[in-house]
Amino acid sequence: MFRLAILFASILILFSAAYAQGNTKDVYQRDSNPDFFKKLPEVNPKDLPSRELSGIVRDSRDNPVKGAIVTLTNLKTKAARSFVTKDDGRYNFDRVIKADDYEVRARFRGRDSETKKLSTYDPRAKAIMNLHFDKSIDEAETAPAPSAEAKKPKS
Repeated sequence: MFRLAILFASILILFSAAYAQGNTKDVYQRDSNPDFFKKLPEVNPKDLPSRELSGIVRDSRDNPVKGAIVTLTNLKTKAARSFVTKDDGRYNFDRVIKADDYEVRARFRGRDSETKKLSTYDPRAKAIMNLHFDKSIDEAETAPAPSAEAKKPKS
């Protein structure tokens, strides 16, 4: 009789434990395994918040520079885009992503202009950055004049 009571009590404990767990499958278990190798959705750059960057490239005499190559470089990805200035020295970049920092500079006849940075903290939707060359781009690079000792013939 004692064995029968123990058997009955253990069956009762098992069923009560199973009943107590009840509906936990919905809370703690999934019907399917998570897909760890699921490809994330691709982001179209056209959908990202962007802005426009424009300006004028000028020489040391404040004249617009035609044909200068303006380069916009993304500081995070190091990707660069270029624009050749028009007759009035203007350049324009559209779809400049607001979430990234950029650097812009111009190059003409082997000379570089000042470098300017466009920050993510800059709130302008249409940023204007004018670039200037410090030295005249018409002047040829002058080499230092040879000294008197260099002119003497070797004897």
